[in-house]
Amino acid sequence: MPNGHLAVAGEKGVALNGGVSTLRVSGVVNPNDIGPGNIVSSVNMLNARYELGGQGDVSDAATRNWLQRFLTKHMTIW
Repeated sequence: MPNGHLAVAGEKGVALNGGVSTLRVSGVVNPNDIGPGNIVSSVNMLNARYELGGQGDVSDAATRNWLQRFLTKHMTIW
């Protein structure tokens, strides 16, 4: 970037019970915050964006069906 900051992105996949969960992160980093091994703490990222996605049984079990989404949105107990 013109001010010397760096746009960074990374992705990590984890296999679990026949499925894969993927964490994606992107943001802007000051080069002075980069440590040994090119490691940057997430608290030092500006405009950080995190995405969690997955495929397989674990992801399917975590997804609500249309009825669950409707009831959660429109039916309150208190």
